[in-house]
Amino acid sequence: MLLVAQRVRGVLEGINVSAYVHPPQASAILARDPSLAFDHGVMAGLGAAPSLALTLRAVKEPSAIVLSFLDLAFPDPVPPATVAGLLEQAVLRGPAGNHDATWVNGVLGLRFRADALLDPVGELGTLKSALLPVLGHGVTRLRNEPPIAVRPSQPVKIYLDRAAHGTRYTLDPSDRETLMTLVGGLPMSLAIADETRLDFLDFALAPLEQIVIEALTGVSVAQISAYGGAIIIDRATGRVLWPSPDAA
Repeated sequence: MLLVAQRVRGVLEGINVSAYVHPPQASAILARDPSLAFDHGVMAGLGAAPSLALTLRAVKEPSAIVLSFLDLAFPDPVPPATVAGLLEQAVLRGPAGNHDATWVNGVLGLRFRADALLDPVGELGTLKSALLPVLGHGVTRLRNEPPIAVRPSQPVKIYLDRAAHGTRYTLDPSDRETLMTLVGGLPMSLAIADETRLDFLDFALAPLEQIVIEALTGVSVAQISAYGGAIIIDRATGRVLWPSPDAA
């Protein structure tokens, strides 16, 4: 099966998402649910049987140009929930920050490309988020299965606790549990003493927030941004410290 998310621009701009099925499966699907042919369109295949395309179009202009795309290819029998997990894992392990990339995660093959004027990290995350609901509702419909809840990832939460002689950063337990299933073991927390803070930052040669996020999530800031982002919260006040709400 092939899933495709494309950012297209004509008079309007939006994201179109399609699910393509091999001709033998398409014939069986249409025999079971002929409405798919009329509601979502059938594309002519190379053989006698059609290839089915279930498409959700935000922009229907035929002359619209493609600014970015994310393709997912996987064997037909793989459950949608498994594909969703592999997709989230692939974003965390993939080459975030590249405008043109092809990589593999297990049985899932991915191809991503974005216009040079687009932010590749944000665009990869946006296209990924557009594909996840299609796995939960579109692919399950094609397979005559009940829909499942597949939602885009929310920003992971990191809590800051202040003590008499320093600060401690702790990843939200539920976020830590989820990330560990995707990237492996992670530390419980990161403590920075006030007396060594400046020396620590000089040695690290990176912003403190980047150090904290990468240490606790096990991936780069670019990868966690494509996954769903991260926020640092003052546990005592509940205030979001990073990214700053009033940042320009």
